[in-house]
Amino acid sequence: MQNEFNKAISLIIDAKRDDNKSFMNNEEYDRRIEDVKLSKTQTKCKKDYRNIRKYDVILINDKERLIKAMNHDNDSIRYFVKNEELFNILHSTHIAIGHGGRDRMMAEIKLKYCNITKKPKHTQH
Repeated sequence: MQNEFNKAISLIIDAKRDDNKSFMNNEEYDRRIEDVKLSKTQTKCKKDYRNIRKYDVILINDKERLIKAMNHDNDSIRYFVKNEELFNILHSTHIAIGHGGRDRMMAEIKLKYCNITKKPKHTQH
């Protein structure tokens, strides 16, 4: 099942637009963490302000994790995930909600993660 998922997600990632930032492999994820950390410490330019507004980095079990920047005290932590984590997150969420459907799964996922999306439907012109 995981192999089929990996093949399907690979096709989606290969077809994505260059400006689509939802999917991150290990290298992109680590680079984004470094960019955010650098943006917090250097003289600010537009890119730095954008990074700080969108992302933050936290340390969990001695591992740096990229999260959505929290703007309010009542915001919950929402994680950005790597492509390699997608299957396990989707599978475990599906099981945790009692094998619920896609919409129920997405509602649960959006509580904890911020870059897991439904595959967009192709529109005909």
